[in-house]
Amino acid sequence: MALAFVPAGASAATLSCAAVEKIEQVFLNQHIRYSEMNDVVQAQTVDQYVKHLDGAKLYLLKDDVAAIKAGMKAGFTAAAADKDKKTAVCDALASAQKTFVDRLQARASFAKKTLGAKSWKFDPKTELLLDPDSRDY
Repeated sequence: MALAFVPAGASAATLSCAAVEKIEQVFLNQHIRYSEMNDVVQAQTVDQYVKHLDGAKLYLLKDDVAAIKAGMKAGFTAAAADKDKKTAVCDALASAQKTFVDRLQARASFAKKTLGAKSWKFDPKTELLLDPDSRDY
């Protein structure tokens, strides 16, 4: 299932909750390997969504990612048990989006405060790990 809620500041058409089930069905109808939703597809969907939100691993914390995964799993479980509960997936997505936006705002505030301070100096011994696949959230 390709769920493309767009990070804050990006310009794109909004995705309504009503479209989620249709997107899921089209995805599963066209997929070579999977024709129905299962735990593997759900886990891959959530992993890709988190990677889409914060592919550089700069904003979300490890606990945030765990909470997003747990919320999405609960949403998928509720939706599978009762088709009228598709909104559970949308609620989980909205919660993930809010967490991401909150982290962005906190990061920007921290950067302004820290880098704007007259006492701030760059430490030349600082090591930067730029490859997000080499680090954890």
